[in-house]
Amino acid sequence: MKLSATAEKSKNPPAERLPEKSKIGLVRDLDPRSVSDCYTTFQAPASDQRVVQIIRPFSASSKNSYSAPVTLPLGPAYLAAVLEKAKYKVKILDA
Repeated sequence: MKLSATAEKSKNPPAERLPEKSKIGLVRDLDPRSVSDCYTTFQAPASDQRVVQIIRPFSASSKNSYSAPVTLPLGPAYLAAVLEKAKYKVKILDA
């Protein structure tokens, strides 16, 4: 059985009729910004005397647990490092 000319065209569309990947949202164009650009864009004002206080949340453990989990506060440390790089004054409270 032979397909008609229109059915043959719709089965295998030519490359020039296909939409570009960036137009249909599968691949985005490269963003020219870098992390250091964001630090300068969002840095603290020069006369700002406020301090960002980062508080580590408590950890809940069950009543059958014999010891509290001992972990380093990496999340608050990473957040404080980024804020300090952007020239904010930061303090971490690990209670």
